[in-house]
Amino acid sequence: MYKVILVDDDELVRVGLESLVCFAKKGFQIIDTLSSAKAALESIHKNQPDVVITDMYMPEFNGIQLIREGKQLCPTAIFIVLSCHNNIDFIKEAFRAGAYDYLLKSTIVNPKNAEQLLDKIASACDMRSHLPAATQDAGANFKELLLSYLQGRTISPDTVQQSLYIKGFDVTGSGFYLSGLQFDNYGALRSVVGNEEELLSKLEQYIDGFLSEYGTGFSVYYENGGFLLLQQVKASTLAISPDDRLLSICERLRICIKNQFLHTCSIHVSTQHTLEQLPAAAQALLSSMAGPLHADSIVRVAPEPPEACSAGERNTPPDPIESVIRYIEENYTSAITLDELANIANFSKYHLCRKFKDVMHMGIINYILMLRIDKAKELLLESDCGYIFEIAEKVGFNDTSYFNRTFKRITGYTPNEFQRMNNK
Repeated sequence: MYKVILVDDDELVRVGLESLVCFAKKGFQIIDTLSSAKAALESIHKNQPDVVITDMYMPEFNGIQLIREGKQLCPTAIFIVLSCHNNIDFIKEAFRAGAYDYLLKSTIVNPKNAEQLLDKIASACDMRSHLPAATQDAGANFKELLLSYLQGRTISPDTVQQSLYIKGFDVTGSGFYLSGLQFDNYGALRSVVGNEEELLSKLEQYIDGFLSEYGTGFSVYYENGGFLLLQQVKASTLAISPDDRLLSICERLRICIKNQFLHTCSIHVSTQHTLEQLPAAAQALLSSMAGPLHADSIVRVAPEPPEACSAGERNTPPDPIESVIRYIEENYTSAITLDELANIANFSKYHLCRKFKDVMHMGIINYILMLRIDKAKELLLESDCGYIFEIAEKVGFNDTSYFNRTFKRITGYTPNEFQRMNNK
């Protein structure tokens, strides 16, 4: 059975967790229940637990410090934060410290939620128990291992998966997002700093710190000012898909880098991938980054088709989804109805929506909105862009207020803020 330590200064919470959550049924044994973080560190050092469930606020020091110091005493332990505080800063800090999950105490009393949590932890513990000795200490060689894998060298996906687990990725859950960041004039940036090794260290540290604010993620330097970014992204609300969330994060990263280093970059983003698909996704991103310059912008890299067309298939009729995409790109400035698109694809509206999402990994409405916002950003960066309401009309928005709300939801900034930041 997997060993569990409970840490909370409220005795009622500790007793409640033991009685309400069926730990033994899922293969867990509570070996210690403690009221202070200091006592918890002593128990972690002595017992080497598999799981530590901790409160955020406790005597002596808080749960964040407990996670940091506990990870040093037992690197493979899984830390779960149970807190009354739904504060985004606490949540970010907990994940940066190495927490596996952050849950509100009010949710864990639901038997279904508790069971799902224990199943998730059990899967992670099972994965950890199969780690070979070579991957118990991923250390500084981890990024080299991942880069070699992305470059298509002969490395077992299992080895990479185990290393990702050690680095805090949920290898039993959602897939991975791989993006490519390319500085527009890396030579000029390098000449300003002088020491390239120092520059790369600063860039990696800054990018990794930024990505950690939004979940699990880090950067791997490729060459000539190019970085590959690996992330796991969860939508912050049901109204925003993980794909849209990724675009918003990358847009903020692009602007923050511009303000921090006074140099521009482009970020090439693709869709969600499985671990086995990452090498092919990396090659598609690197090809996009090596192509025509897309200065100071977000570039969406279309997903690769599952199979290349053979010579005999090249004369087949155009793909219905490609025809729909082409129509959207040619008519995004006008109102586009689902009936129009269904007629073009010769599908029912339901079948079109399902097929479009299968291919593009986002809904039709989101795709149209993303295209319009991308075009709006291009217009905002022009010297004679005109008024905001004029730009809204040019990209297909009849309601300026709705345009402003949509622009901020996707980019994190209002059109005026975006324009001012890029014109500094």
